[in-house]
Amino acid sequence: MNQSNTDINGPTEDFSEYDSLNTMDAWLTQESNTNHSNNVSVANTHKNIDDKVGSPWLEQYFEKKHHENTAQSKADLSQILLDMGVPFTEKYNTDDERLNNIQATYTPTPTKYSAITILWVFGCLILVLLLLAQYVIFHLETLVKHPAHADRLHTICSVAACSLPNADLNSFTITGIKHQTSQIRTQGTYSDVSATINNQDDKAQLYPNIKVSVYGSNDLIGEFIATPDDYLLGNQRQLTANNRQQVMFTIPVANTQISNVTVAPIY
Repeated sequence: MNQSNTDINGPTEDFSEYDSLNTMDAWLTQESNTNHSNNVSVANTHKNIDDKVGSPWLEQYFEKKHHENTAQSKADLSQILLDMGVPFTEKYNTDDERLNNIQATYTPTPTKYSAITILWVFGCLILVLLLLAQYVIFHLETLVKHPAHADRLHTICSVAACSLPNADLNSFTITGIKHQTSQIRTQGTYSDVSATINNQDDKAQLYPNIKVSVYGSNDLIGEFIATPDDYLLGNQRQLTANNRQQVMFTIPVANTQISNVTVAPIY
């Protein structure tokens, strides 16, 4: 029934082998060597791991895993798009290809540039023609009175089926030229010069300008040019076919000083 203290407290370590200081020192030396060996082993293990981390095969391993994850992500995205009813294509596998596709979509091709250039040139040509037509309309009478311009305009109108007023100086003759003391200004220092413009053509002609030259007994006293607005009372612009128009001018020269007067139509 009685148990010894050794039985109650459990087995006790036998320290009989360490019965002297020399044996204790030997034990401590053994433990120290064991710990040192373990430390060396652990250090070598870390060195091996570090060497492997810096080795190419590990980089290749991680790169391979990255491509596998990317491929899996694309596959998952493709499936999600297909489930949503959105068509998915693998035509462009890289970001560079997708970027090139976007640039090709929004970058005008040479054909597009050519079409735009043609339209721009055509629009500019129409604008120039409109401006030219506007200028011709506002200066038609002046242009027609110039022989070179009149020939071009008549050629254009023969093609475009339009009509232009006529301005042919050869259609006019000046008759009935005379001068006398002015009946309008009676001071005696003015004279009236009169003449008749005849249109001998079968077409109406634009009224010409009239050049009046006044001569004395020995030389030219003076001359002037009168426009249709100067010698016509109304807004007439054309002298009808085979018709005539009488004109009169009052000049500041006494009739006694005038020996001759000439009147000529000009444009």
